[in-house]
Amino acid sequence: MRLASISTCSPKLSDQELTPRELARASGRLIPLSAGHRPKSTAGSNCRTGLLDFVGSIFGEGSMGVNVASGTSASVSDTQSGNTVQDGGTLYVLNGGTISSTLDVGTVVVSSGGTDFGDTVSYDSNGAAQLYVFGTAISAVINGGNAILGYDPYTGATGVGTAIDTTIIGGRLSLDFSGSIASNTTVDSGGRLTFFGGTAINTTVSGGGQEIYGGTAINTTVVSGGYQDISNDYNNNPGVYGSAVASNTSVTGSGSEQIVGFLGAGTAVNTVIAGGIQYVGYAALGSAGTGVVSNTTITSGGIQYIAPYGYIETGTAVSTTVTGSGSIQYVGSGQYSGSATAISTTLIAGGEQIVWGGGPYGPTASSTVISSGGVEIVSSGGTARTTVISAGGTETVMAGGIASSTVISSGGTEVVSSGGTASGITVNSGGTLIVIAGGSVTGLTNNGGTVMSQSSPVTVSSGSSYIVSSGQSDTGDTVLNGGSMFVASGGSASSTTVSSGGLLTVSNGGSDTGTNVSSGGTETVAGNDTNAVVASGATMYVSSGGRASGTLVSGGTLDVLAGGFATGTTVSAGGTLNVTGTTSNTVAVFSGGIENVSSGGVIQGTISGTAGTGTFVAAGGTLNVLAGGSASMINVSGTLNVRGKITSNVSIQSGGHEIVSAGGSVTGVTGSGTAISGLVDVLSGASFEYATVFSGGDLNVSSGATADHISV
Repeated sequence: MRLASISTCSPKLSDQELTPRELARASGRLIPLSAGHRPKSTAGSNCRTGLLDFVGSIFGEGSMGVNVASGTSASVSDTQSGNTVQDGGTLYVLNGGTISSTLDVGTVVVSSGGTDFGDTVSYDSNGAAQLYVFGTAISAVINGGNAILGYDPYTGATGVGTAIDTTIIGGRLSLDFSGSIASNTTVDSGGRLTFFGGTAINTTVSGGGQEIYGGTAINTTVVSGGYQDISNDYNNNPGVYGSAVASNTSVTGSGSEQIVGFLGAGTAVNTVIAGGIQYVGYAALGSAGTGVVSNTTITSGGIQYIAPYGYIETGTAVSTTVTGSGSIQYVGSGQYSGSATAISTTLIAGGEQIVWGGGPYGPTASSTVISSGGVEIVSSGGTARTTVISAGGTETVMAGGIASSTVISSGGTEVVSSGGTASGITVNSGGTLIVIAGGSVTGLTNNGGTVMSQSSPVTVSSGSSYIVSSGQSDTGDTVLNGGSMFVASGGSASSTTVSSGGLLTVSNGGSDTGTNVSSGGTETVAGNDTNAVVASGATMYVSSGGRASGTLVSGGTLDVLAGGFATGTTVSAGGTLNVTGTTSNTVAVFSGGIENVSSGGVIQGTISGTAGTGTFVAAGGTLNVLAGGSASMINVSGTLNVRGKITSNVSIQSGGHEIVSAGGSVTGVTGSGTAISGLVDVLSGASFEYATVFSGGDLNVSSGATADHISV
């Protein structure tokens, strides 16, 4: 039996046995109590509240405080307030029992159906003061002690405990089992709210931490100096307590942190990082961390790190919005294993995404949308896929960075720096692609946008198209099989290579110089083309309005179509020049080369001696003037077949051979007809006039042919 000193009061009670209710309300003199004992009063009525020091049970209602001393225990099944549980003492609140304003330096157990109001839990001598809540605790202050929800050591039961309006200062509130609920909790400096199951709603963390090893946190606010740790790994036992999830968290102010997947797996949804930091996938050397976040907003200088430290980390962020100057999403820094992935990020108003890293598992950002001042930087080891750059947005691909399948819309800009690589790029009207010297772009489709290439060749791959726009000048571009390159009016290209299956089109007003059309490649010129080489198996078309000068047909085919014009053309062995348009000045057909002048085609030029600016057919070369075709100014050391019309100035050199077939005609005027030093055969049905046969020359006129104005 223990006695507690309580204050003196009056008037005195008559000497009588107290009921439990009266006992709970009694105060004044010393009142002894032991288990099962019903004491008699020695004090008067109307007394002030005091403390009752005892071993046993309280069954009555009252305001008398219970003092549970070290080594003793008591249970409450009704209502008691102003209690003290000493170091080593235990107070049980049973089903239907209620205590309030308890000072707990020992242990308080709130069983199912029990309620604890305003408990203050402090450290005992061993730092182990405990509040076990299997019922309900309201407005508890945990000041250095521990509170555990969902466990009743009195019965050994586990399950549901509820804590409402709890304040944690230097101690810990632990949700140990599924079904436990903590609502409106405040975690101050040094405090911890720890989950091994259950749910926390409307938590404010300032200076302390919320640690979720299993269970769910909803509507948490983490302010400066606070942290939220979401990981299902506790003491290297991942997954033992189920999944760890946080939703609707706000991480606000410098020094506030949310850590998702620290040494385990964690998930966070609908998070706002306003000046704080979010880590997604976080591991130390030799350990693993997996974090998944979705619908995160990073603002006011907030930062999101996805798998930042390059250990065994896997971080994934989906549908993140980064807004405001200084707000940044960092995607990776080089993983030994695992990955860093950002999907469907939106960058606006100065928000940035930096994709960087190295090692065997480079970080990836996909389906990023950049607009209104947003910036994406793809650094060495990083990859950006299917990015959309809208008005005001910028993507920069740095050395070692890779960007693929990017769409640049009106007002958007992509910069490919030296050492950067971009492929499958689409530049729409109003969009801008800038390729710095040393940068590489393949598979470019330019739909009326602006592409500025600073001495950096562009490779147009299969299925892609590339437009060299007005004012743009390209050098060294390559058009691969299935690719198409267009030089628009006002644009220019030089040293372009058109590979087999590739297509180069020079539009009216556009120009190109030094194009190499390889076997199987095609070039169509409606603008100006200079010094092109058409290789064996390649084809070049000069269409209406187009002009080709200095073309070398080296085994390929040059078609000068109606309305097209070619000058200074050279046809070498295996090459063919087909003319239904016009050629003028020097055209040279060398051995093994062929020129065909079809109906509507015209070749013309000027002759001076044996050289000239007309057409020169070397030994072994062939010129065919077909029906409907017209030619003049021709110097022949090879073969000239005429079924069309020769109007003037033909020179048949020694070894040269002209054959005028039925329907063909060769004419001129005195002094500008045909000079024959080789062989001319005029066949039946042909006409031949105004010719001079020089020494060594031979003119044969067949029966049925006509010849006139011939001099020898």
